[in-house]
Amino acid sequence: MSWMRKALLSVFHYPVKLLVKAHSIPVNVETELGIDKSKPIVYLLPNNSVTDQLALRMSTKALGLPSPTDTLTLAGREYSSTLFLRKTQPIFRSSVEDTGIEEVFTDLFHLHRDHENLDLQVVPVYVTWGRAPGRGNPGLSDLITEAAAPSWLRKLFIVLFLGRDNFINYSKAVSARAMSNQHGSDQSIAHKLVRVASTHFQRKRQSMTGPTLLERQELNNSVLGS
Repeated sequence: MSWMRKALLSVFHYPVKLLVKAHSIPVNVETELGIDKSKPIVYLLPNNSVTDQLALRMSTKALGLPSPTDTLTLAGREYSSTLFLRKTQPIFRSSVEDTGIEEVFTDLFHLHRDHENLDLQVVPVYVTWGRAPGRGNPGLSDLITEAAAPSWLRKLFIVLFLGRDNFINYSKAVSARAMSNQHGSDQSIAHKLVRVASTHFQRKRQSMTGPTLLERQELNNSVLGS
């Protein structure tokens, strides 16, 4: 973890602690999702967000899981305990930069190839803010949570207004050992994992928040047109 990331986590620790109330889904991750607390865990989040990571840390502390801000040591090498599919949405640009996650996964698969006793659990985590906006009349939560990867400025308003309705949604762990044994350890497998994870988060977003405002408008236009 870079010094800049550590500084941001330290600066926003107390504001997030005061403003955010994290609700874990499910509460019993061992029984319902088969997550083994005795094995190393790396958390996979869709967006590179400091506030999401801090909210996740509050949740993992309550559940007795490893912290997402600690350094993970595997076979004598250090890794971040949290990985991100994409960076935060820039304010003045429409495109979101890549985080280089495929290279990290490729390296982890190679590590499993060289160390037979290693078994890392990749746990996808989807962090949502506010109640489901797709039901009823549009409100404040619709406007500020519409973007899939909100900018830091939009995220500031999300934490301020929706911090008490924060939901940490855990998914079943993916065994890096099983993937390495079944599919090998080259970069194409890492690319496939990232693609599957991206689809998983898109479906998770739709199931948790309902249809977006654009989809609702398209539905209205379709009804009027027919």
